[in-house]
Amino acid sequence: MLLAAGVSAPAVADERAAPGNERLQAILTVSAQAPIAELNRATASLKAQFEQHPDYSVGKMFYGYGQLFIATDFLNKKNYLRAAEASKLGFFLY
Repeated sequence: MLLAAGVSAPAVADERAAPGNERLQAILTVSAQAPIAELNRATASLKAQFEQHPDYSVGKMFYGYGQLFIATDFLNKKNYLRAAEASKLGFFLY
């Protein structure tokens, strides 16, 4: 998907993420480039962080994105129950 300026969407998303926050960067890049274990690690780390700091809304948002990427992986493996659980976590977080 290209934007009007000719820049791909992930590049724009990378620019918006806080520099130096490797957890958010991992969520942005992991869905297409890294194994699912890396995505699970990044989302677990984000979940632990926003459980300690409930007002960390950016972490909750990226955790939701991570859960949706995990759901996509489960759909590809035809594990529909786990895909539904992961999507629910992605959309209806706390």
